[in-house]
Amino acid sequence: MKQKKLCLLLASFLLLFSCESYDTTVHNTLHKDGSVSRKVIMRNTKNEIFERNKFKVPVDSTWNSSISMEINKNNDTVWILTADKLFMSIDEINNAYNNDSGTNKDLVRTVNFTKRFAWFTTVFRFSEKVEQALEISCSVTDFLTPEETEYYYSPKSIQHALENGPDSTQIKELIKSIEIKTEEWYMTCLVRQALNIFIENLPLKQIKDITKEEILSKEAEIVKMIDQKMSEDSILTTAFGKEFTQKYNVEIDSALKKTEKLFDISINAQSYDMNIKMPGTIISTNGYKTSDEEIQEEEVIWTVNGDYFLSEDYTMWVESRLNNYYAWVITGLFILFTVSGFLFYFNKKP
Repeated sequence: MKQKKLCLLLASFLLLFSCESYDTTVHNTLHKDGSVSRKVIMRNTKNEIFERNKFKVPVDSTWNSSISMEINKNNDTVWILTADKLFMSIDEINNAYNNDSGTNKDLVRTVNFTKRFAWFTTVFRFSEKVEQALEISCSVTDFLTPEETEYYYSPKSIQHALENGPDSTQIKELIKSIEIKTEEWYMTCLVRQALNIFIENLPLKQIKDITKEEILSKEAEIVKMIDQKMSEDSILTTAFGKEFTQKYNVEIDSALKKTEKLFDISINAQSYDMNIKMPGTIISTNGYKTSDEEIQEEEVIWTVNGDYFLSEDYTMWVESRLNNYYAWVITGLFILFTVSGFLFYFNKKP
């Protein structure tokens, strides 16, 4: 049974994106007063009613929505659901997430907005956080190079462009390296989480033959044995001994069940794209800036992916700066009147 659970977790990782629902993009426009206009565009290649329980982000009857059709480059018919709504505050978006009943209802998502007035300018900051699924810390950046990390977090559209660009051969090698390293990262997350839960379930004060530190020190050894495709019974016997494994079989099984449940939050998450337009000029972000030359407007894009928040919070943030022209005018007039006052005063002196 335990071996079956372990294989299921690893297989789920490899098939993470095989069960996607509607292709979804969320377009946000942040206004100066903190309100947000949201437009959600969903695409479906099946001629069926759009089902709310398959939505990746919350959209309900309070949204303005319409359905249209188009023919894609493969001559397939695509049905498109477009829905938009003005949220008067960030709290309204957070309430929508709290009441979500779609495919990502288990995700804990929080939006935050701040506005900092600095007389000549106003700085706006928008962020959206997805809380991590696991209870342990195990950053994927510890396994990837900076170049691999940049590609790994790139939005899908940018990844596809690179894969089909002039450097496609190098990109394929990069992708291959990322796949190998992220599989090792995933197995490390699995083992670390299971070991920590196992320790919580053990009456350590009554155990004299092993310590908490000794249990955690088995992590790399167990990961290596999983990579060698050893059976779980062999892994546990090699790592802890047959007597110990049999004695604490119930705690081991319980740890695997809870680990599986935590992993399901990430594994079952449905990916989507998040875009935002900010007031003023974008000055800093951890997303990817694009620009529309026709309307001279910048936009930041991210992809929300279950892997990104497996073992650490995933926060998308952007800051922009807006010039307060009225402040410049007021300051200029103040200086003008002050200088004029001094000149008038000195000119009147005998």
